[in-house]
Amino acid sequence: MSLIIMKRIWILSVLLLSRGLVAPAQDVDILDATNRRLAALLEKVQSNSDSQHTPRIKAPRVVETANEVMVTVSVPLAGDEKHHIRRLALFDENSVVKLKYVATFSPAVRQAQVTVAIKMAKSTRLKAIAECSLHGKWLGISSAIEVGVGGCGAGQEPTRKLVGEVLRVRFQEIGELVQANMLFRHPMLSGYVMNADGRIAKSYDPFFLKSARVIYRGQPVAEFEIGPGLSDNPQIAILLPRLGNEPLRAEAINSVQQQFMLMARIPQ
Repeated sequence: MSLIIMKRIWILSVLLLSRGLVAPAQDVDILDATNRRLAALLEKVQSNSDSQHTPRIKAPRVVETANEVMVTVSVPLAGDEKHHIRRLALFDENSVVKLKYVATFSPAVRQAQVTVAIKMAKSTRLKAIAECSLHGKWLGISSAIEVGVGGCGAGQEPTRKLVGEVLRVRFQEIGELVQANMLFRHPMLSGYVMNADGRIAKSYDPFFLKSARVIYRGQPVAEFEIGPGLSDNPQIAILLPRLGNEPLRAEAINSVQQQFMLMARIPQ
């Protein structure tokens, strides 16, 4: 192929990209992207047990239908400004979407705990990573979870029309702490399905919430990388200190760049 023809093809591609007629190269497949993110999180992780840093995973031992498996990940460390858990991640190596979430905390969150409902594909042991501000990354592994019917697949193609309130926030007092629950009305679909023989096939374009965060006085308190590994209409619960009188701001963005926001006042 001559240089002149190659140059013309390149110019045409640039024009099509600028008009949204060709998918940009950086629009990476979601499974590849989450697998790379998980690989980065697993770098230099410590698998030996530690009384302060090893994450604990609470999940049911037996699951009949795995579309909505409630899982709590917590770390024993009661942190302070210098020594705290700054990141938690949950993953399942036997799911279609392996990485379920990555939660990043400010030093204001002294007790790292996240509760979500996830999709699972088969019997497995869930794993979690806790990253300490001083002592690196630590790996925790759940007890064996027996799954009847897996829920980590594409399912019926969803509507892109969202009706009613997409985001709500509820609070529950737990001793000196407050549990903040972000409740979403939104599909969490990857567009992929795992066939009976274990092969993964794409059925349609994905549609899911990809990030959420909690802000107080203009500063992020907790930020979440999420995706279709969570159950439809997901719930995300975290433990917060009693921050003060000003309202808390919850935000989220989905895979088609729609944004959602809500203000809510923490109980005093």
